[in-house]
Amino acid sequence: AFKEEKCEESYSANTMTMDVEKYKKRSSASVTTTTIVNTGKVHFEENLQSNDDSVISLDSTCGPEYFPTPQKGHQLVSINNLIRSVHGRDVSLIRAQLRSPIRDVSQSTARYYKRKSLQTCIATLECIAPGQSNEIFEIIFSDKCERSIVAPENEVVQNLVTLYQDTSSRTTRLEILSIFSQDYSKSQLKQMMPGITTWQIDEARKHAALYGAGTTKETPKTHRTRLNPAKVDHFIDFISQPHFLQDVAFGRTLTLSNGITMEIPNVVRTVTPLRSVDLHIATCKENNFEFLGRSVLHQSFKRPVLLSGLDSITTKGSSAIDSLKEVVITLEKHDK
Repeated sequence: AFKEEKCEESYSANTMTMDVEKYKKRSSASVTTTTIVNTGKVHFEENLQSNDDSVISLDSTCGPEYFPTPQKGHQLVSINNLIRSVHGRDVSLIRAQLRSPIRDVSQSTARYYKRKSLQTCIATLECIAPGQSNEIFEIIFSDKCERSIVAPENEVVQNLVTLYQDTSSRTTRLEILSIFSQDYSKSQLKQMMPGITTWQIDEARKHAALYGAGTTKETPKTHRTRLNPAKVDHFIDFISQPHFLQDVAFGRTLTLSNGITMEIPNVVRTVTPLRSVDLHIATCKENNFEFLGRSVLHQSFKRPVLLSGLDSITTKGSSAIDSLKEVVITLEKHDK
C-alpha cells in the first residue's frame, strides 16, 4: 500500500511538471506570435507608406519641373481614387503635383496637366450627374465662352461696331473696320460682329497697313476719251475756217477765274451740216488723213441750232417758244 501511494504521488508530480512545461511553451509561443504580428504590422505599414509615396510622387527622371509630393499631399491621392472609381483602368493616375509655374514647364508637361485636368473635371461631373458629364461640361464651357465674348472696351468701339452694322456701303464698312481690326483677334472680331468673314478682316487690316486706319482710298481719276482728240481738233479747225463762218453784231463777254474778261464774237455758219461733213471727208481723203465716222460728224451738229441774224447758238428754248406761239394762235381761233 505504501508503494502504491508513493507511485501515485510521483505520477501526480510528473503530471504537474508536464503541465507547467506545456504552459511555458504556450506562453512563449504566444509571445513569439505577438512579436511576429507586431513586426508584420510594422512592415505592412511601411509598405503602405512606400506605396503611397510612389503614387503621389514622381521619379527623378521625369524632369526638373517635377517635385516629389510630400505625404501631406493626400488630396492628390483622393483625386486619383476619384479618377480610378470613375474611369477605372482606362485612365492613368496623376503622377505628381505641379509645383513649378505652368508657363515655365515644357510643352509636353503642360499638355499632360491639361489632359489630366480635363479628365478630373469629367470625373467630378460624372459623380454629380452620372452619364451626363459631357453635356454639363459643354454647357459650362459655352456659358464661359458667352461671358468671355469680347465686349467693346469703350463707347467709341461700341459706336464703331454699331455704325459698321448699320452701314450698307462696302467701302465704308471697310474703312470703319480698319480702325479697330488690328486691336482684336479674328475670333474676337467674329464674336463682336456676327456674320463677318475672315476675308473682310484681312482686307480691313490690309487697308489699314497700306492707306491708314479709317482713311479713304484715293482712286485715281480716269478720263475716258471715246474720240480721238487729233481727229476732233482737225474737224473743228476745218468747220471754223473763215469762209465757212460769218460774224454777227452780238458777242459775249467771258470772265476768267483770274478776273480777266474776254470778248468772244458770235458767228453763224454759212454752210449746212451735210455740206460741211462732205467737204471735211473729201479734204481728209485728199490729204490721206483718217477722219471720224460720218455718223459721229453729223451728231456734232445736232446740239447747236444756228439762226442767221440772231444769236449764233440757241438752246431748245426757242423751240419751246415756238410751241407756245402755236398754242396761243390755236386758242385765238377757238375764241372766235
